[in-house]
Amino acid sequence: MNETSLVKTIRPEMVHMDRLPAGTVIWPVGVGGGDPRIWASRETGEEIVAIQKERVAGMINEALEGI
Repeated sequence: MNETSLVKTIRPEMVHMDRLPAGTVIWPVGVGGGDPRIWASRETGEEIVAIQKERVAGMINEALEGI
């Protein structure tokens, strides 16, 4: 779910949900965590990107304070 949401935000043309089994009874091979067929979304990806941008900016600012 996490990775699919990020890719839906950054490179949506690379997401091919139609390649996963249609029903949620069959678990997709190679998928861990939340089922992307249910939980992945562009909005979730945008939230993840925003959180990570703030996190990385804080780390950079903290590192620059030590210079």
